[in-house]
Amino acid sequence: MRFSIGNKKVFMQSLNEYYNSNNSSDIMNISIDSRHISKKDIFVAIKGNKTNGHLYIDNAISDGASIIMCEEKNCTDSRCLCSDSNYIALQEIAASYRKKINIPIIGITGSNGKTTTKELLRHILSEKIKVISNEGNYNSTLSVPLSLFSLNDNYNISIIEMGASKPGEIETICNFSKPNMGLITNISNSHISSYKNIEEISDTKSKLFDLLPSDGYAFKNIDDPFISKMKTKAKIVSYGFNKNADFTMLEGDTLETIKKIPSRKVKLIITSPPYNIGKDSDLDLSDNEYWKMLQCVFPKICHKTWALLEGYLEKYIKI
Repeated sequence: MRFSIGNKKVFMQSLNEYYNSNNSSDIMNISIDSRHISKKDIFVAIKGNKTNGHLYIDNAISDGASIIMCEEKNCTDSRCLCSDSNYIALQEIAASYRKKINIPIIGITGSNGKTTTKELLRHILSEKIKVISNEGNYNSTLSVPLSLFSLNDNYNISIIEMGASKPGEIETICNFSKPNMGLITNISNSHISSYKNIEEISDTKSKLFDLLPSDGYAFKNIDDPFISKMKTKAKIVSYGFNKNADFTMLEGDTLETIKKIPSRKVKLIITSPPYNIGKDSDLDLSDNEYWKMLQCVFPKICHKTWALLEGYLEKYIKI
């Protein structure tokens, strides 16, 4: 995949700061896949488990790459910028880039429902303001830096999904992305093979709340026994079925509750593979058929998230 660069001038400033260089190349996009390189793109050679991107540097150059980020000191092409680790280089450049792009970021993590929650929030907010988010589930310590490069000051807000395949990765992502707001969907045993126990999963995810600024917001699912105990310096906005939550979902038929949300506020599109169901899609569905279909594919965690988002739109973003 090729990632666009939202502000090319700022990107080049950050790149030159990291490499202590004075590179003035014209640039377009950035990619770690040589097959997606076009003229003036930046190719980042990554040593992965299945292949080594350095084997395809010549291909990227032939396809017109203007900059090659590599880890091999014997690269003699003038387009090559070398470092000990392209993973670290991307994260450091992304950190510098993020400091120069002054828009709020909402970080979303959790064991389940991250992508669906991100897509819901993106779609709702985009009705009123300009929103950018990372594509699909590009949520790793490698792909989030690439996604951050798409930010520019023309957007009002960014939503960044954050994944963690092992302990410490949410902290790493937060350190270079600097979210202003955070939402943790839930804590469960998903991907527990990479962790000692569920407590270590919780500790890893909790870094999103822990690293928020004091003037930020932590959106807390207080029905979750792990999330409800997480600490943060940020202002807390709670949601759930618990009656003490700031935004409470009604007990009973949660689907009926969702149906009461005014259509003028929310044009509903659910993206949940293998379905892509929207009331404004090409599907010829009656309202009853639509809601029945929706009930089959809509994750429970997102029922509760609706209560948060409905109030969030009205109270916190002021749109």
